[in-house]
Amino acid sequence: MRLYKIIVTGTDVNDFKVEYTYSDNFVTYTPFDFKGNEQERYEQFLKDLKAHNGTNPILIKVKMKKMGTDRAFARNVIFECTKVEDFIERLGK
Repeated sequence: MRLYKIIVTGTDVNDFKVEYTYSDNFVTYTPFDFKGNEQERYEQFLKDLKAHNGTNPILIKVKMKKMGTDRAFARNVIFECTKVEDFIERLGK
Protein backbone atom coordinates (compact mmCIF):
# COMPACT_ATOMS: atom_id res chain seq x y z
CA MET A 1 0.00 0.00 0.00
CA ARG A 2 1.29 3.45 -0.93
CA LEU A 3 0.84 6.71 0.85
CA TYR A 4 0.84 9.86 -1.26
CA LYS A 5 1.71 13.44 -0.41
CA ILE A 6 1.26 16.36 -2.78
CA ILE A 7 2.91 19.76 -2.26
CA VAL A 8 1.55 22.71 -4.24
CA THR A 9 3.50 25.98 -4.47
CA GLY A 10 3.02 29.14 -6.50
CA THR A 11 0.75 32.16 -6.53
CA ASP A 12 -2.61 31.09 -7.97
CA VAL A 13 -4.38 28.73 -10.41
CA ASN A 14 -2.45 30.21 -13.34
CA ASP A 15 0.99 30.00 -11.71
CA PHE A 16 1.71 26.88 -9.68
CA LYS A 17 3.99 23.85 -9.36
CA VAL A 18 2.98 20.47 -7.97
CA GLU A 19 5.40 18.03 -6.37
CA TYR A 20 4.16 14.44 -6.11
CA THR A 21 5.67 12.08 -3.54
CA TYR A 22 4.91 8.60 -2.28
CA SER A 23 5.88 6.32 0.58
CA ASP A 24 5.94 2.54 0.65
CA ASN A 25 7.20 2.35 4.24
CA PHE A 26 5.01 4.97 5.99
CA VAL A 27 8.07 7.05 6.91
CA THR A 28 10.17 8.17 3.94
CA TYR A 29 8.53 9.98 1.02
CA THR A 30 10.15 9.68 -2.40
CA PRO A 31 9.49 12.21 -5.18
CA PHE A 32 8.09 10.93 -8.46
CA ASP A 33 10.14 11.61 -11.58
CA PHE A 34 7.22 12.68 -13.76
CA LYS A 35 8.11 14.55 -16.97
CA GLY A 36 6.11 17.10 -18.96
CA ASN A 37 3.93 20.08 -18.17
CA GLU A 38 1.73 20.21 -15.06
CA GLN A 39 -1.24 18.56 -16.82
CA GLU A 40 0.89 15.68 -18.12
CA ARG A 41 2.46 15.17 -14.70
CA TYR A 42 -1.00 15.18 -13.07
CA GLU A 43 -2.21 12.53 -15.52
CA GLN A 44 0.83 10.37 -14.71
CA PHE A 45 0.03 10.76 -11.01
CA LEU A 46 -3.58 9.67 -11.60
CA LYS A 47 -2.33 6.55 -13.42
CA ASP A 48 -0.06 5.64 -10.51
CA LEU A 49 -2.85 6.33 -8.03
CA LYS A 50 -5.18 3.97 -9.92
CA ALA A 51 -2.47 1.30 -10.15
CA HIS A 52 -1.91 1.37 -6.37
CA ASN A 53 -5.46 1.34 -5.14
CA GLY A 54 -5.98 1.72 -1.43
CA THR A 55 -8.09 3.44 1.18
CA ASN A 56 -5.66 5.98 2.60
CA PRO A 57 -6.39 9.64 1.87
CA ILE A 58 -3.99 11.73 -0.20
CA LEU A 59 -2.14 14.26 1.96
CA ILE A 60 -1.92 17.73 0.41
CA LYS A 61 0.17 20.70 1.55
CA VAL A 62 -0.56 24.01 -0.18
CA LYS A 63 1.96 26.86 0.10
CA MET A 64 0.65 29.43 -2.36
CA LYS A 65 0.63 33.21 -1.96
CA LYS A 66 -3.18 33.32 -2.12
CA MET A 67 -3.84 30.01 -0.39
CA GLY A 68 -2.17 28.00 2.33
CA THR A 69 -3.58 24.86 3.87
CA ASP A 70 -2.97 21.27 4.83
CA ARG A 71 -5.66 18.91 3.61
CA ALA A 72 -6.41 15.30 2.92
CA PHE A 73 -8.60 14.19 0.03
CA ALA A 74 -10.14 10.80 -0.59
CA ARG A 75 -8.99 9.21 -3.83
CA ASN A 76 -12.42 9.55 -5.43
CA VAL A 77 -12.28 13.34 -4.98
CA ILE A 78 -8.98 13.47 -6.86
CA PHE A 79 -10.29 11.20 -9.63
CA GLU A 80 -13.19 13.64 -10.14
CA CYS A 81 -10.68 16.30 -11.21
CA THR A 82 -9.36 15.37 -14.65
CA LYS A 83 -7.60 18.72 -15.18
CA VAL A 84 -4.87 19.86 -12.84
CA GLU A 85 -6.34 23.38 -12.77
CA ASP A 86 -9.65 21.94 -11.50
CA PHE A 87 -7.72 20.11 -8.79
CA ILE A 88 -5.96 23.33 -7.71
CA GLU A 89 -9.28 25.21 -7.62
CA ARG A 90 -10.82 22.40 -5.56
CA LEU A 91 -8.09 22.85 -2.95
CA GLY A 92 -9.38 26.36 -2.27
CA LYS A 93 -12.93 25.25 -1.50
